[in-house]
Amino acid sequence: MNKTKRVLSVVLAVLMLSSLIAALAIAEGQYTVVINYVFKGGKQAAPSWTATLAEGSSLEQTVTSPTVVGYKPDQATFNVSVNNITANKTYTVTYHPANVGFTVNHYLQNVADNSYTLDVSEHVDGYTESEVGTDLAKKTYPGFAALLYNTKAKVAADGSTVVEIYYDRNYYMMSFNLDGGYGVEPIYARYGASVKVENPTKPGYTFNGWEPTVPTTVPAENTTYKAKWTPGESGFTVVFWYENANDDGYSYAGSIKPANVAPGTQKSSNDYQNENFTGRDAAHFTYNSAKAETVTVKGDGSTVLNVYFTRNTYTLTFKGGKVEVICGKEEHEHTHDGWYYKAFDGTYYYGGCYPAGSYNGLGTGTGGAKSPTCGKSEHTHINSCYKISDLIITAKYGADIHNNFPIKDGDKTIWWKVPQDTKTYGHWDNQPYLGSIDTMPGENITFTKNDSESGAKIYYYVETLNGEAGDTTYPETGADAKNYKLYKTIDLEYSSDTNLTYKEEFHPITGFTQGESKPHLPKDGKVEMQQNNYLYYTRNSYKLEFFNYNSFVTDEEQNVQYEAPLKGKDFTPAYPAGLEANAYEFAGWYTTEGCYDGSEVDWDTAKMPAGVVVVYAKWAPKNHTVKAYLTKEVVGGEAIYTYHVPHGTAVPSAPANPTNGNYTFVGWFYEENGVEKAFDFSMPVIKDLNLYAKWSSNTLVAYTIKYVLEKDGTTVIADETTGSALAGTTLTFEAKTGDELNKDYQSGYFPHTGSHSLTMDINGNNEFTFVYVAKEKVGYTVRYLDKATGEPVVVNGVSTPDKTGETSDAIITEKFKVITGYMPDSYQKRLVLSADPEKNVITFWYTKDEHHATIQKNYWIQNVDGNGYSSMPYSEISAVGNIGTTYSADVITITGFTYNPNPANAHTEHPALASGVLTAEGLELNMYYDRNAIAYTVKHVDANTNETIESKTGSALFGAQVIGNEGTFDGYMPIEDQPKQKSIIIGTGTNEIIFYYYPCYYISHVQSGSLNNTDTIRLTDSKANLTAAVTPGYLYGGTFDNVDCTTVHNFGQENAINFTPVKGKTYYIWEVSETYLKPRAYVVSRHDPNAIPDANGSTLNVVGLYLTSSVDRNMYSEVGFTVDGTNFASDGGKVYDKVQAVYTDGSGVKEEMYVMNDGVWDVQAQVPASRGGYVSIYTVSMDTFYNKSAESPLSYQPYWVTLDGIKVTGAYAARTCYYQGVGNGDIGISNCVDSDSAVSIYRASTTNTIGVESVAVLSAAPETVQPEVPVTPEIPEVPEAPEMTLNSDAMYLRAQYTYEMMTNTVRFISAIDVNECTEYGFVINGEVVKCEEAAETVDGYDANYLFGGSVNGAMLMSCNMLLDGLVDGMTLNVTPYYVALDGTTVVYGETRTLVYRQWVGLEG
Repeated sequence: MNKTKRVLSVVLAVLMLSSLIAALAIAEGQYTVVINYVFKGGKQAAPSWTATLAEGSSLEQTVTSPTVVGYKPDQATFNVSVNNITANKTYTVTYHPANVGFTVNHYLQNVADNSYTLDVSEHVDGYTESEVGTDLAKKTYPGFAALLYNTKAKVAADGSTVVEIYYDRNYYMMSFNLDGGYGVEPIYARYGASVKVENPTKPGYTFNGWEPTVPTTVPAENTTYKAKWTPGESGFTVVFWYENANDDGYSYAGSIKPANVAPGTQKSSNDYQNENFTGRDAAHFTYNSAKAETVTVKGDGSTVLNVYFTRNTYTLTFKGGKVEVICGKEEHEHTHDGWYYKAFDGTYYYGGCYPAGSYNGLGTGTGGAKSPTCGKSEHTHINSCYKISDLIITAKYGADIHNNFPIKDGDKTIWWKVPQDTKTYGHWDNQPYLGSIDTMPGENITFTKNDSESGAKIYYYVETLNGEAGDTTYPETGADAKNYKLYKTIDLEYSSDTNLTYKEEFHPITGFTQGESKPHLPKDGKVEMQQNNYLYYTRNSYKLEFFNYNSFVTDEEQNVQYEAPLKGKDFTPAYPAGLEANAYEFAGWYTTEGCYDGSEVDWDTAKMPAGVVVVYAKWAPKNHTVKAYLTKEVVGGEAIYTYHVPHGTAVPSAPANPTNGNYTFVGWFYEENGVEKAFDFSMPVIKDLNLYAKWSSNTLVAYTIKYVLEKDGTTVIADETTGSALAGTTLTFEAKTGDELNKDYQSGYFPHTGSHSLTMDINGNNEFTFVYVAKEKVGYTVRYLDKATGEPVVVNGVSTPDKTGETSDAIITEKFKVITGYMPDSYQKRLVLSADPEKNVITFWYTKDEHHATIQKNYWIQNVDGNGYSSMPYSEISAVGNIGTTYSADVITITGFTYNPNPANAHTEHPALASGVLTAEGLELNMYYDRNAIAYTVKHVDANTNETIESKTGSALFGAQVIGNEGTFDGYMPIEDQPKQKSIIIGTGTNEIIFYYYPCYYISHVQSGSLNNTDTIRLTDSKANLTAAVTPGYLYGGTFDNVDCTTVHNFGQENAINFTPVKGKTYYIWEVSETYLKPRAYVVSRHDPNAIPDANGSTLNVVGLYLTSSVDRNMYSEVGFTVDGTNFASDGGKVYDKVQAVYTDGSGVKEEMYVMNDGVWDVQAQVPASRGGYVSIYTVSMDTFYNKSAESPLSYQPYWVTLDGIKVTGAYAARTCYYQGVGNGDIGISNCVDSDSAVSIYRASTTNTIGVESVAVLSAAPETVQPEVPVTPEIPEVPEAPEMTLNSDAMYLRAQYTYEMMTNTVRFISAIDVNECTEYGFVINGEVVKCEEAAETVDGYDANYLFGGSVNGAMLMSCNMLLDGLVDGMTLNVTPYYVALDGTTVVYGETRTLVYRQWVGLEG
């Protein structure tokens, strides 16, 4: 235990921490009238209006409620009516949101690009702090869809809220019902886009407009326009067919093209049965009405009408030429003339009608005569054995009838007389005869028998096919030897004087040519008949020719023998150069030039006819596959419709519109070379197509596009692109590049893909991430492909090579390459490069065309900074024109820009050019537009009056961002929540930036002689209270007009508690730490010989009481103490540098006291280096004090009066003290408890300050008085008294405590030996707290329980402490002590450090 001895001579008041009481202390006898201005809910809306009235006084005043921007008071004025006031009055004015309105700007998407133009700005009703709501989008914008906006945005109180709503143009389908025509495709474009529809074509018709009329711009709905046609004239072909002679088929006979007729006219083959076409043989062919047909003439000239003719049938009658055997017997004569052979032994064996036998010779045999074994009877026909009638041959004209001849008379050939004057044989002078007829004549002829001849024969031989073996060879040997087969044999009556003639006997045979004869029969001559005469015919060869589209295929031309099979002679010809590429496919060879049905060549059965054959290649339209898919994303998967359509024709019937959940079907689309195109099922199909349905909806969905680094997938390298679009809409996003990326990624980084199309899903998840990788350069390829083949353009047999390169640029733009005879699909193309060179491909598609070239029209707009020009987005126009023609670019209207024909800093590679002549290298026209300079205004406006405080104008380029800064204006403050900066984009409307301000005044807080901070206070109609503006922890020290706080402010008839502020005025408040004006007391006690001793004989008595406090300076009109409700100025009306306690016996100064920097004053051994003010003292009359008891104590509280007349009490409650009687050298005094500083109106302003004295002298009891010992001695250091040392093992003077949470009170407890001390207590944070008495138990606990057996039976001292007012974490150092029996020796126990924890109590 520490043990220190000090002499106690002065008792100081004990400071105890307690709870803070938030109340405004008003001087006794005064009351306040307060009007509180609050929002609904109780939050303060404006400074309260306050008036202070003396008790019993009255007030009649109309108070105007202050202006609160955006709110309306429930009472515009408040009538204060108070009579005979006896209590504080409080009234409330409630402010409700006012209809301040806000601005809604409606921006419409441009037609030509994706930017927007302000259409209208409107003012909309809205109450302060209300949400702007969901119904702001205009419903009067057909063709547009409003995008999402922040419907939760709050309406600003000053009406400055601006809601921007953007409207995207909807896409609509313009379909065209061509009614069989072609040449116009559907249009799917933004509402309002320019439309130019070419006239369609329909063969045989003249276009006569659209029903309804096609507008010049895309309408705000899906529409269909039907083509109107005026019939013209169209040709058609009539094809004539003759029945074949030797089969039932028909062969092409000829054709004609009659006069043109109106398309749709019906024609019948009956109309042309008597047509005299080239090759017409009306004598031998008859119109076949059974095969009549009727056709409707098409407008394209492709209609074919077939007319069929049957081949007439004729009859040849040979009188008596038919001989039938009616005897029933067979002529027979037994013979030996069967066969024989010679055996190896030389014996001959004979057969025949007799049995075989061995004969030595022809006449005799070893076997003798034998009977016939043939089983037949010998018989010779006689006349009665025959029936003779006419032989009739009926056949079609031209049929092969040679197998019907010769007509035999027994073994003789009948020769027939040719009638005179037949069509076939004509007129003759010498009777001609016929033994055979090869081809059926075209008439009925009756022949009469001339005679039957025999004895001589004519053998007709025809050459075999391709040298095959035949019946004979002639000549038998040699290079000229040929094989022949017997065609027919004719019998003649042999006569050596009869001649054979070339004309009669060596007649023509179809497909053959007369050749050699034996005996030789000269042409135009005759030869003597032989018994056997031989005529040889060589087989003819004819030319087989192939005609492919528009020319003969000479390489395949060949000579083919008559009747030779044609199998294997055919081939697939090359695709004709003049035919539309990839549109047709080879469909076989035909014998007719028109490749008419029925004239197909059957190569498996066809044989070479007797004549030149030309076969024609038929090119039929290719069959294309058209597949339709539900969405673009599933193309290549399962199709919902599949069609096979001939090239150039339409799908036979359009399918029903598909369905897809909540989406609305827009139409069918396909992609061609990366370009999306609309499709209509009336369009002719010219290639395989993968169609996909496009969908839309009325549901807006949000989308997010992200840009991250591949390295970790989380590093964001550009701001997200966010927006909204109608579900079903497909948007294409390009990867950000250049300065669109964050600073460290603007070069050397490339995305995996340069662009991505995203179809908005009605269910959400509309997000895509562009992933970037670091690369110094990437490669790219430019290709030049033939649109017809998909391969590189070939010129003079050489393919056009690709262009390749590498670049660090993020975007490239390539111009087309000039290729002679070809035209590209675009003048130039642009590509956002990706990290994958394989994806970086620009393709120009070329069409064979020597007469046209591309025209590129570029529109350049000046950059916002005025330096240089950039291409106007989506403004590039590629067109096609005629080479050699002059073309011009239109001067278009671009909002905010003016056309400049001669820009000073145009791009060198794109010179300004508005007109030029188109060449094969193309034509680039460049139009430059400068931004207009447009005026703008930055206005600063009084929010109360709407009057302009300041207005500055300027000029900026259209589209530039202008930033205005909030200003500083004397007497004005910005309204709440107003941004320090505001910006606008310069447009064509009112370009204003407006800042709003409230009128204001200023309160500057001067602390410790220095300006700490200045508050800007909104000026209202309410009175102000400067004392309420004092910084917490400080006291009001007066209001001044200068920062030094030496010139007091004159409030006139008002005061600092209730005054009218002046706009722009600065009020300097002198603020003093709350540690000043702390109530203290200095007590002098001694043994009073005049006093009546107490029961113990003590005459110790309080003989002097001085109330003390501290002030910071003398700039007050009064400093003093309120004692029992009466104000008493400090002694002498002054304050003091220091206080001296002087012994009454004149032995000198006992001690000195000074005010320290923190306002606390204390006993000092010497003058401190710096001091913090002065001491105020009030000497209490002892006569008065001796009458003060615990029941009726003396109350006191220090105060000062500021120079502006405000009485201020300290931050401590009034303390009380009382006299305890003789025998007790101390006073009874209350703890020092925190409270709010109280202010009240005391007097008018003055400039008179209190006086200052250097020292205040207090009388102190002489120290030499013995045995009088002060009750509360000072504790000087003295040598330790060994006899006072406590047993170190004992637990005396150890601190314990209990805590009561409900009252937030702690009780400190310690064990003492009451027999060893005269006083005991605790020192808490340097303040002495005496305990009045000791007990065996405290709160039920004894010393043994609390401190152990070493103090068993000891007494316990205790004291209570209220913890209200302590802050969390504050420490308490608690040390038990007692004063020994000698009255001077102080013994201290161990110090225990405790920490205060709010809601918990003490820890430690």
